[in-house]
Amino acid sequence: MWFLTSLLVRGESIENPSLGVDTHRTFGFYKEHHDAVEAVIENRCNMHECLYNYLVLENFEEGIHPLATAEEWYRWDGRWVPCSKPTDLEHLISWALG
Repeated sequence: MWFLTSLLVRGESIENPSLGVDTHRTFGFYKEHHDAVEAVIENRCNMHECLYNYLVLENFEEGIHPLATAEEWYRWDGRWVPCSKPTDLEHLISWALG
């Protein structure tokens, strides 16, 4: 399953200064990768919400405490555009089911 999670990433986080992420929200999931990417491209149901500046698409197999087997990152620039994972978050995984 491909899970879509938006994040508010700031250098000066209010809620969690050591992390740099103020909030995140998992909007949903799709069985197929192409359906998840299409939802990102369309910003389906407004996953930006005038708040979030990053979105991560993660693939999980079923099970208890699964780890993401793949992730793709996007940043908001009037639309979701592919980007590299923010360097401050390189050590963090599994946003949707963490």
